[in-house]
Parts: sequence; structure tokens; C-alpha cells
Amino acid sequence: MWRITRFFTIVALALPVLFLAGELVARAFHFPGMALHDPVVFRCRGLAGVRGKIVWHQRYFWTLKPDIELKAGMKPGEKKTIRIDSWGFRTTPWRYQGVDAIRWIFLGDSMVLGWSSPPGKSFPDVLVSLVAERYDTQRMASFNLGIPAHSSYQTLKILRGEFDRVKPDIVVYWGGSNDNAPANGYCDRIFARLYAGPMYTLRHLLDKSAFIRWTRTLYLVPNSTIEERPWEHSLDYPRRVDPPQYFENIKKAKAYCEHRGARFLAITRQHARHDLALDFYNAMLQRLEREDSLVLVDIRDMYRTAPEDGIMKNYPQDKCHFNAKGNRRVAECVATRIIEEGWIDELMTSTNDDTLSLPVAGT
Repeated sequence: MWRITRFFTIVALALPVLFLAGELVARAFHFPGMALHDPVVFRCRGLAGVRGKIVWHQRYFWTLKPDIELKAGMKPGEKKTIRIDSWGFRTTPWRYQGVDAIRWIFLGDSMVLGWSSPPGKSFPDVLVSLVAERYDTQRMASFNLGIPAHSSYQTLKILRGEFDRVKPDIVVYWGGSNDNAPANGYCDRIFARLYAGPMYTLRHLLDKSAFIRWTRTLYLVPNSTIEERPWEHSLDYPRRVDPPQYFENIKKAKAYCEHRGARFLAITRQHARHDLALDFYNAMLQRLEREDSLVLVDIRDMYRTAPEDGIMKNYPQDKCHFNAKGNRRVAECVATRIIEEGWIDELMTSTNDDTLSLPVAGT
């Protein structure tokens, strides 16, 4: 019996020493590590432009820092920047505060944020401008809640978390690419559970250890594994949000908006290069259109009808994000559908119960 007791006593004393030694070695030699609470490392490592510009958020995983300027994806030499407001979202020019304001929320990732778009040229800004011009009104309040590398899981959380701040009349969703991204060890639902409730403080503390971050890389998917092949040829990888869960997330977002009296519209997603995996996510939106009367705008026709040699030059800024011309084409398609649905005609004669409280615009 005393041998067993001595063994466990030695183990109990040795473990802290071994951990301390591992920590010192990891810090001394700067071993690569993966911190779960660092979304740049774990979820949006491809977006170098947001490094140092985002903050951890327990519910949304991460958001942009409030009251900053973000230079993201613009051409070399351009001095224009994206202004982030006091809520941590992109500032928009449409800030009417009256009770008769038509209130818009735009949900999604860097495409909605306008990663490659100077002020006034992002998809949300252009869409609201087109509708305002069509109806000859300035009664528009627009909220761009797009965050780089956000999935539909995070988008649903933002919708529920920010809805009462705005009480929108129209909600537009445009995403899917980050749902389709390979999961580095954990899908988004499991990732959220890891940091839920009382475990958040403990895990956040453990993530500060260089030794733990290094050992985590031994069992999580390494960067090189994901980057060896293009995403469109990696259908076997586990996804951050798989297509069935994507279907449920968008269905819940639509139901939530309708329950709260808002109109919901979704847009299909397409990259400059055809992405086979992304087709499964677009198919989920088409299924919702058939089964649940989702108002859907399919922008993939833009690629089908554009000359093959002009796709890269005329529309996308890079392999994923649109330039100003591409944003306008998408906005025109969406504006046409919204006008056809008669939403603006209905809202022009209605009012909200409260005046609108706006975030302080980025300076």
C-alpha cells in the first residue's frame, strides 16, 4: 500500500515541475502554439489585416475593436480605411434616427463588412443607396454587422444579441464561405461549448500557457494539412458548420426575424473560382426557398453570364471578395428583389415605436 501511496505522491510532485519545465522551454524556443481564444490563430488565420484589430467575445467568439480604423484588402497605395463604430461594427452613411426610419441589418462575414470596399462602396451601403434613390427618401438607417471569418453559427448569435438594439425592418444575410472552411479541431458548436459558463475563465487562463498551446497543436489539424490543397478539393475535411447545421442556422434566423416582425432575405455565395463544397451550402438555401418560402437571391448567375476572361478583372477583388463593381452588381440584384417583394412600399407608411439609438460613428 505504501508503494502505491509513494508512487502517486511522486507523480503529484513531479507534474508541476514537468509542466513548469515545459513552459520554460516552450517560451524560450518560441514553439508554435494554438490558442483557442485567439481567433486570428484558430479561426481567421488567413486574414492578416485583422491581427490586433479584433477582441475576444464569449458569445460571438470575436468582434472588431470599437472606435478604430481598419485598412483591409484595398489596393496598394490606397489611403482609404474602414471606420469601426463604438459598437464594434463598420460605420455606414445611413444614420436616420426618426421613428419613421426604415431599419436594415446586414449579417455575414467579410463580404458584408466590405473587406475590399472604401467608404460608401460596400455592398450594404450601395444597396441602401439604390433603394433610397428609387423611393426618393433619406429615411434609412443601416447597420453593417458583418465580421471577418464569421460563420452562420456566429451570425445567428449576433442577430439574437443585437436585434433589440436596432429592431430592424429588413435583415439581409450573405455568408457561407466560413461555414465551409475546414474546422481546426472543433466545429463551431463544440468550440462554443468549450467556452460556455464557468469553464470560460479556466480555459482562458490555460490558453495563456505556451506549453499547453504547443501540445494542442499535436492533436489539432496543423496549418499545413489544410493549406496543402485548395478548399474546393477538400470535401473530406470536417467543416466549421456542416451543410445540415447551416440549413438549421439559416432557418432559425429566418424564423426569429419573422417572429419579431422583420423581413428576412438571403443571398447565395460564390467565389471567383468555382467551389464544389460551397455548392452544398447554396443547396441548403435553395431547399429553404422551396420548403420554407425563404426569399433568396441567387447571384451565381453573375458568373454564368459574365465573359470568362472578365470574371477576375471585373468583379472580384481577390479569390473571394468583390470589388466596387461586383458589390454594385450584387446590390442591384438584391434591390430588384426587395422592390418586387413590396417591402419598401409597406414600410414607407409604417413607423417604429421608439426612436433609434445609434452607435458613435468611427472617427
